[in-house]
Amino acid sequence: MRVNDDLHIIPVTFVGQLGSMLLNLSLISDPAGGLILVDTSMPGHIETVAAALAADGFSIKNLSHIVLTHQDIDHIGSLADIKAASGAEAVAHSVEAPYIEGKKKLAKYPSQERLDQNPGIKEMFDKIGFAPVDRLVEDGDVLDVAGGVRIIYTPGHAPGHISLYLERSKALITGDALVSDNGRLGPPGLGATPDYPTAIKSVQKLAALPEVSAIVAYHGGLVTDDPRGQLQRVADELTSEAAK
Repeated sequence: MRVNDDLHIIPVTFVGQLGSMLLNLSLISDPAGGLILVDTSMPGHIETVAAALAADGFSIKNLSHIVLTHQDIDHIGSLADIKAASGAEAVAHSVEAPYIEGKKKLAKYPSQERLDQNPGIKEMFDKIGFAPVDRLVEDGDVLDVAGGVRIIYTPGHAPGHISLYLERSKALITGDALVSDNGRLGPPGLGATPDYPTAIKSVQKLAALPEVSAIVAYHGGLVTDDPRGQLQRVADELTSEAAK
C-alpha cells in the first residue's frame, strides 16, 4: 500500500502460536538509493513477505538494506532468510545488535514455565533467523536514501528500539513505540513494554517533531488524520497518567 512516493506499507498476516496478527512492515523506496525493508515478520515468513512485496510491484531480491527497529520475534523472525535471498545489509541500533545476532538471549524470551505449557512456542523461537548486523546506527544518524531517513532512538519497548523519520516526506515509522487502531494512534502496549517510563519519554521525543505527515505503526498500520496532533495527544495523555 502506497503512503507516498518514498514509502509503502507491506501488510503481512501471521497465524500461529501467538494468535493472529497483522504486521505492517514498511518499505522505503528510492530509485537511486535502493529499497529498504523495515522489519521482517515472523520466522519462516520469507515467502509471505515476498508475495506482499510483489503485490506492490517490488522484489525481495532488490532490497539493499533491512532495518530492524528492535529484537522482538515478529520483527527479526525472517531476517536471515530475507538477508540471504537479497544480499541486503542489516541495520540496527548498537544496543539491539547482540540480540539480533543471537549473541544475547532475547529480552522477552518466554519463561521456562510458559515454554513447558506450550512447547510450540519454543519451536517457534528456535526458528528465529538471527543474522549479523552490518551497520550499527545511533540516535540522529541519517540513512542516505529517500531524501534522508533519520534514526530516532526510542527505547522502552526494547532497550535499543529505533523509529525512522523520512525527512523529505515527513513520514514517521514507529515500530512498536506506538500502536494504532483504525487510524487512531495509541500508546505502546503496557504488557509488552518492559520499561514504560522510558517508553513515555520516547513518545514525548517523537511528539517534539515539528512536522509529521503520516505515521506507520507496526501494529495497527497507517495514521493520516492529523498525525502530528494525534502524536501530541498520546504524549500528553501518557505524561498526565505518569504524573498521577
